[in-house]
Amino acid sequence: MRMVSPRTSALHYGWIVLGAGTFGSFMTLPGQTAGVSVFFDPITADLGISRTSASIAYAVGTLAGILPAPVIGRWIDRRGPRLTATIIAGGLALACTLMAAVQTAMMLLIGFALLRGAAIGGLSLVSQQVVNLWFVRRRGIAAAAASLGLAAGSMTFPKLIDSLISLYGWRGAYLALAGLVALTIVPVAAALFRDRPEKYGLSTDAGLPPTTQDLREEPSLTRKQALRTGVFWLLCAAGFLTNAIAPRSCSITSQSCGRPELRIATRCYCCRFLPAFKPLRHSAPDFWWIAMNPGTWFRSRCSCLRWRRLFRRLAAASPSVCCTR
Repeated sequence: MRMVSPRTSALHYGWIVLGAGTFGSFMTLPGQTAGVSVFFDPITADLGISRTSASIAYAVGTLAGILPAPVIGRWIDRRGPRLTATIIAGGLALACTLMAAVQTAMMLLIGFALLRGAAIGGLSLVSQQVVNLWFVRRRGIAAAAASLGLAAGSMTFPKLIDSLISLYGWRGAYLALAGLVALTIVPVAAALFRDRPEKYGLSTDAGLPPTTQDLREEPSLTRKQALRTGVFWLLCAAGFLTNAIAPRSCSITSQSCGRPELRIATRCYCCRFLPAFKPLRHSAPDFWWIAMNPGTWFRSRCSCLRWRRLFRRLAAASPSVCCTR
């Protein structure tokens, strides 16, 4: 891919960064819950382990993978998003390759840790960070636009992965994903990700005029100050529980609906990020409430039976998307 100079680009480079960051979020799906959950049945059948064992490996791997995130964040600040995103994307491709070679439950745990760390603690982080560097007053709109990459990936990758598994098996599917990552997001990160616009003599917010409203000064916390707040740890716990429990929730329905993991995963992510595009009829209030109040949900009502009822209602509410009974 040809390098694009921020100074000579005909289009303000902020828009290019926004597109690159959105694509980076899109390409995290091999390590996101919506992508990994499609592999659960083939992996457990091939390795001869239970879904419970695989879910525990996924939860522990998720925790181990996200623990280095603060260190990765400091590395991104020091080295800039271009170099770090390229290395992290290469690491995601290597993690997919390692997953194809898994033979035991311990190797599965290590593979999940590397996969989740590269996707969630690495590529997702730097893709969001590069957008934040180029947008200040319109950061909320830019972040929302970039999040559409994750939503689009959640609609696209489960079906793609299921097709790859049908053609090449789950190991071949992971090798195909490794090649896809290496041929797409690695060159995009190297060619398009850039540090702060001030370094290139450009303005933030893609050159758009500032808003007329008086904005309050944005509160800023150091790392030590953030670690002392309860909100920080609540968000960490909610995010971990969401990603750790969801694969088990998706696989529960396979006993009664054949193999709907890719449909369920796609459906719940579409409703979480694009609720106005495809309402869930009777299941919409439940899913919207979960998306808006994850901490309260997991503290008070998270149980296996509750998740099972919710996903069965999801399958029954939209037979055109979920499996046919």
